[in-house]
Amino acid sequence: MKIDPVYAFELDAGSDELLGYEATEEDARKAALAHLRELWVRDRMKIKVPTAIYKVWLNPIDTSLLLDIMNFPDERADWRLVERKERIAVVTQ
Repeated sequence: MKIDPVYAFELDAGSDELLGYEATEEDARKAALAHLRELWVRDRMKIKVPTAIYKVWLNPIDTSLLLDIMNFPDERADWRLVERKERIAVVTQ
C-alpha cells in the first residue's frame, strides 16, 4: 500500500491479471484530486487534513476511473457519495 503524503489517498496501480489493464499512479492521483476538487465545490471549504483513504481502480470494460471508498470517517459520508463516484468517473475519462 502506498499512501500519498499530502492527500492520504491510496495510490493503487491495480493488477494486470485482475483488471486486464494496469492503472498508473498518475491515474490514481488524477481521480483523487478530482474528488478533492468536488468536495471543495460542494462544501465550499478547503480541506486542510485528509478525510478519507481511497483506492482507485481502472475498469477494463469502459476504461473509466472509479473511486472505491475504503474509509470515510467523516459526517459527509452520505448518499452523495454514490453521485460523486459517478461524476468522478465522467470527469477523469
